[in-house]
Order: sequence, then C-alpha cells, then structure tokens
Amino acid sequence: MNKEAELIIIPEGCISAGAGNKILRSTPLGSCVALIAYSRRMKTGGLAHILLPGKAPDGESQNADKYAENAVSSLLNELAGYGISGSDLEIALIGGANVLKDEKDDIPARIVENITEVVKENGLKLGVSSLGGFERRTAELDLATGVVKYTIGNSRKNFLKDLSQSECKGNPGEQ
Repeated sequence: MNKEAELIIIPEGCISAGAGNKILRSTPLGSCVALIAYSRRMKTGGLAHILLPGKAPDGESQNADKYAENAVSSLLNELAGYGISGSDLEIALIGGANVLKDEKDDIPARIVENITEVVKENGLKLGVSSLGGFERRTAELDLATGVVKYTIGNSRKNFLKDLSQSECKGNPGEQ
C-alpha cells in the first residue's frame, strides 16, 4: 500500500468510487463478491461489496446495494459522475466462496452468475477474477495505480492484475 494513500474500507452492501491516492478495500468476502471497476484512461474506479443476487425488493431502498443488480447500477452511476462510461471500464471479480462448505449452498454461484449477466447486459469488459473455493477473501484496488490485489484466508496479498496496463492485441508473429 502506498504510504500516503487514504484507505477506504467497503463493508457489505456498500459501494465506493473515486480517484487519486486512495485504496479501496473490502471487508472479508465469504460468499459475497467484490466487483471492481477501473478506467485506466481516467485513473478512476470503484468497488461494490455484493451480498445477494438479483434486485432489491420494492421498498428496500436503504439496503438496496447489497443486491447485485442495484450495486452494479449504483457503482456505474457513481463512476458516471466522474465522466466515465461503462465502455471505458474493466471489471474484476473477487470472492464467491462456499465458506460454509455446504454443497447445497448455491448462493455464491448465483451471485457470481447474476453479476456476470449484469456486467454483460451493461456492455462492460469482464477482465480477471479470483472466485470460488472455500476460504474468505478480501479485495483491494489502488486507485492511483490500477493495481488489484486480494487475499485468500490468512494469506498475504496476491497480485491479481494491473488494470492500468493495456491488453496485448493479437499474438506475436500473427499477420
């Protein structure tokens, strides 16, 4: 973590977006999924800590961002305030573990499936992910650099991707 960076912790059912010298970090993700969105052009991004698939029931506006469809919509709206459109974003997903180790627990898979559908419906680029398994994770986005890191269980931080770097086009030697 950058020494001067402001650390912003994102709890369950919340989103945060920003730019500059800030680190966005989720609280532990069990079956939850962190959706990270980043614009390398604007060096701006956000994180949504998603608890449940689907859309919030009518009248549940206070905790609506715990639902996948609401959280993605809210995060895109926040980022639009920075002048970023969905086509300018790369998406990373982290979490979705079956921490209860219950084979009948389909919530993690349903959350991931629903988020993936919402990402595609919004024309977003799904980049990298660290999903599944049986251990909790945390997710982190450095807004100044675009670097995404995560932990699994009690592990040290793992590098997932530098979202500020462009993707290679084609294979070497392709004509």
